[in-house]
Amino acid sequence: MMRVRLWLLGLLVSLVTLTSTEASTKQRLVIGVTQFPSTLNPLIDSMLIKSYILAMAHRQISIIGHNWEPVCQLCTELATFENGRAKVFSIKDKYGRATGERGVKTRFTLKDELFWGDGTPVTTEDIFFTWQVGKHKETGVTNHQSFTDIIDIEVHDTKSFTIINKKLDYRYYALSGFNILPAHLERDAFKEPRDYRKKTLYQTNPTHPGLYNGPYRITEIVSGSYIVLEQNEYWKGKTPGFKQIQVKTIEKTSALEANLLSGAIDYIAGEAGLSLDQAVSFEKRHSERYQVSYKPGLIYEHLDLMLDNPILSDLRVRKALIHSIDRTAISNRLFSGKQPVAHNKIHPLDWIHTNTIKKYSFSTQRKTHGQGDTHRHVGSIGAASDPSRVFPGKKMPGRYGNKTVTVKDLEVIEVKKNENQLLVKGSVPGSTNGIVYITR
Repeated sequence: MMRVRLWLLGLLVSLVTLTSTEASTKQRLVIGVTQFPSTLNPLIDSMLIKSYILAMAHRQISIIGHNWEPVCQLCTELATFENGRAKVFSIKDKYGRATGERGVKTRFTLKDELFWGDGTPVTTEDIFFTWQVGKHKETGVTNHQSFTDIIDIEVHDTKSFTIINKKLDYRYYALSGFNILPAHLERDAFKEPRDYRKKTLYQTNPTHPGLYNGPYRITEIVSGSYIVLEQNEYWKGKTPGFKQIQVKTIEKTSALEANLLSGAIDYIAGEAGLSLDQAVSFEKRHSERYQVSYKPGLIYEHLDLMLDNPILSDLRVRKALIHSIDRTAISNRLFSGKQPVAHNKIHPLDWIHTNTIKKYSFSTQRKTHGQGDTHRHVGSIGAASDPSRVFPGKKMPGRYGNKTVTVKDLEVIEVKKNENQLLVKGSVPGSTNGIVYITR
């Protein structure tokens, strides 16, 4: 069954936090959520709540930061073409012949004073071991494909290494999906790759301090109930704000709200706790005592259409459906307008996003006999003789294509004189076959 996303609403508000004003003065923070992680192994199972907890107890080589920029956590600097840490190479087949494809080599250096929670230094041994676990087809890791895309990892010393990836794309500078494992603890569990999921210490002994390298380590777990995190004594970075954090699972959102109102919990963790509409409703009822914060996220609301339906297999029909839906009205009605409408698949905070992409609103009106060239003719806006007025909120046709758009700082990748082509990195405005002026 094939599906296509219509992108009704792009949910840019995934972290909905409810906090009491007294919580900031406490040494112990109790966070309420509706889920409990199936495992704490950073490579196994993709769960929102697991990522939320590990963000406090585990550090990656690099991540995508709050403003959607790549940020080093364990590395000294990102690998880029500008600083020489990233280099393109031609991929060859087993006979040494060029395939026409290109890969990228990225060199990273680990920061000094990085330790696991048992005092063992974080080294390139952990990097190489994690790759071995991730690429093995029998371990069942979630992000298996990203590890198999890595041809090799060259270890230079205990701190420096080079990743050789067979794919060259815009993600070359970051390793946000590369969650490292402590080789000195996990090596025994990997002796039988097929049984790794069951034998990993994250499953058999998840409170072992050496499993975590972040500002917190997990010290207590009561399955299905709560997880306790305490400050990691071997953490050399900025001291965390709380000595202890308890993540408490309360499956019913009504009970979750009741626990917040009674003071049993201090904080509800975004979409791991309440949905956007529930948070909006809570804010309307309790804004005098609690603060609700809305921040950009990755979750979105959408419709899925089955392409095996002969009617929906027609692109024109799918476009007509998009034109006919007032997505802004849906957002206003259900989410008090806090849910922005998505006009494409690229997150607005992503550096490759552009506002020059055509926006689809209501359906354009086709030219008919006697109408002339007014393709977006408004039609009747009244209501006959009764009540003989235009209702408030009546949508009127907009305009498109009458503006000159300038995009700066685009990078020229290649000039093909014989083919009269100019290859540019970035988003070029305008429609297909439109006129583009290039200036320096």
